[in-house]
This record gives sequence, C-alpha cells and structure tokens, in this order.
Amino acid sequence: MNPDKIKEIEGKALDLLITVFSEENAFSIPIDVSKIAKTLELSLKEGNFIDKEIVGAYDRSLKTIYIAKSDPYTRKTFTIAHEMGHFILHDEKNQETFYRKDLIFVGKEDKPQEQEANCFAASLLMPKGTILRYLKITKNVELLADFFGVSYSAMSLRLKNLGFFD
Repeated sequence: MNPDKIKEIEGKALDLLITVFSEENAFSIPIDVSKIAKTLELSLKEGNFIDKEIVGAYDRSLKTIYIAKSDPYTRKTFTIAHEMGHFILHDEKNQETFYRKDLIFVGKEDKPQEQEANCFAASLLMPKGTILRYLKITKNVELLADFFGVSYSAMSLRLKNLGFFD
C-alpha cells in the first residue's frame, strides 16, 4: 500500500474511534471492539468454522462478524477489527461475505483488501497517538502488546510500520 492509502485508512480508524468514544483520546486501551460493533450496528458471533483456515468472517447482508471460538482473546479482537475494516473500507465491493484466513492462506487476488483490513485493524486497536504516549513509558514490545490487548507480533508489526523499530 502506498503512504496516502495508509494515511487514509488511519484517518478512518481514528474517525471511528472519535465517533464511538466522543473525542480523540477519550478511549481507554485495550479498545472495546464490542462497543464499536454496537455503534456500527454489527452483531458479533463466535463459533467453529468447518474450514480450519478461516479465522473470521463478515457477512454484509446480516451485518454480522463471526470469529473462531477457540482463538485467543488477542486474535479474536484483531479479527473483529479486521472485519470492521471490510465494513468501513469495502462497502463498494461486489461481495457479500469476507473471510479472514490465516495469513499463510491468503491468495494474491485477496491480498490488497486483506492488507487494507489489517491496516485498519492495527490503526483501530493501536492508535498512533496513543502508541506515542505509551512509548514514553516503555519501549518493551511485550508490555505494549499487553497494554493494547494485541499479540506481540501485531504490536511489533505496528511499531515497525510506524517507523519506531526496525
């Protein structure tokens, strides 16, 4: 993705946070994705997918996000935020259902919209301004991941993409 697209997605995630939590920085971490879902009038459901490669899905017609019941909290939260990304970013797509697969199973044709949804999820769960404030407290990635309620790898990638670490 080009820098302008990333900036656009970051802006949409921040706009959503401000809409749901009233003003910039009025939210606490970890971000309450269920409150965001409620505001967007999206239902959240847990279950088991027949296809083990699928970890989440968004059904546009039912306005429902499905997540794998067996996944850890951090993955469930990221999957919900990822599917919200499809809701916010891909409304014009001729697609009724979006599936989130394990990264290793994502095909080339799905890659751009999956990257955009991942960028949205990272921006929503780990807002840049909030990360900047927390980096003044600690540079320990594991601790930051715990604060934000995300996985170590999600936090590492977010920090790298923001240019804070190599």
